[in-house]
Amino acid sequence: MIVFDAHCDTATRILDRGEPLFSNSGQLDLRRLLKFQGSIVCFAAFIAPQYSERSMGYYRYCSIVSNLKREIEKNRDVIALCRTAQDVSRALAANKVAAVLTVEGGEALGGYLANIGRFVKDGVRAMTFTWNHDNFLATGCKSSDICTKGLTEMGRQAVLVCNESNILIDVSHLSERGFWDVVELSKKPIIASHSDAKGVYNDRYHRNLSDKQFRAIILSGGVCGINLYPDFLAPHGARITDIIRHIEHFLSLGGQDHVGLGSDFDGIEKTPEGIKNVSDIAKLFNELSRLGYSDELLKKISYRNFMRVFGFINHQ
Repeated sequence: MIVFDAHCDTATRILDRGEPLFSNSGQLDLRRLLKFQGSIVCFAAFIAPQYSERSMGYYRYCSIVSNLKREIEKNRDVIALCRTAQDVSRALAANKVAAVLTVEGGEALGGYLANIGRFVKDGVRAMTFTWNHDNFLATGCKSSDICTKGLTEMGRQAVLVCNESNILIDVSHLSERGFWDVVELSKKPIIASHSDAKGVYNDRYHRNLSDKQFRAIILSGGVCGINLYPDFLAPHGARITDIIRHIEHFLSLGGQDHVGLGSDFDGIEKTPEGIKNVSDIAKLFNELSRLGYSDELLKKISYRNFMRVFGFINHQ
């Protein structure tokens, strides 16, 4: 099977732990990814709250990306950094992992929209404006006022610059008002790289998407990646059946072309029962197959939907 994972925090984890990308103690590494027929993985540069000061956020981003690129170069026989459809096609044809660079947290800009130009040069293809907390771009999902506080003026400008720069806007972690601000302003498809369905479980972190929000993502042409963090899936632990409940809820809303996977591996301290790490993702798709999902729908969920929205359409 081919798998597109729209969000993992492995790039940040290996820097902090001093571990290699090829084989490490985390939930995702190249050794395990190479067991798939093909894999496209979005490696997020996560800017944690302790780096929220403007200059610190930018330098933290640079450190994560520089280390990831060194690891990719060390393992260039099995992984390639990809920006375009042609890059992804070449990587998969050579049995390499297709690595895509993303950003989690607008603090990475260091307070300057001009740094989006640096993101473009590095190959960044998607960015969340916030993590859980407020910053100079937007209000995060853990704010005390998620319904009325959204994008700042700089955040509104950032939407337009990202659209012009071919960087997808990722609404995971945004406040609800911020979400609707993005919907209003963006002229390009919107993604939620790692979010689940509020219609299945209304989590206490305000991370899951309402039916109305998911329909807005559909209308934009975007995709939502199912997050594997148990606290977003169910109230008391989670199993593969709970992941499927979220998938099926989105499908019931017309999401056949708009649902994918955003594992959040190496950014979550626990996983659903039966899925310890990336090696176990096949279990999810085997169960979907057992339930009667067509090969075409399985391919859409596992990689094609995100391939389309990222513009990686040469490989179907």
